[in-house]
Amino acid sequence: MTPRSPRYTGRVVKKARDYWGRRLRASGGLPCYRCHQVVLISQRWTVEHIVERALGGSVDDPANQWVSHASCNYRAGGQLGAARTNAKRRSVVERRESDTERRIWGWP
Repeated sequence: MTPRSPRYTGRVVKKARDYWGRRLRASGGLPCYRCHQVVLISQRWTVEHIVERALGGSVDDPANQWVSHASCNYRAGGQLGAARTNAKRRSVVERRESDTERRIWGWP
């Protein structure tokens, strides 16, 4: 049986948002990790993982977290997901082309 990876559950998210919310209030704003513009407590913001969880980053370590605008974080996550999907898609397309050249039919 493989060990389970740590989950980013509600309790961990609340703890991270509380921590970074206190830092935002105390400092009056912090630079966004992605766009480097100031993130204010009144704006929509999220806790960003510096090393993404999908790439093996720590889940709840404050040293692996920073604040970012919600739109910046969601845009970056979409790019990571799209890159992974497209990498898989390319391998399927290459196999289809190879099989077509060798005259092997039957791909759906």
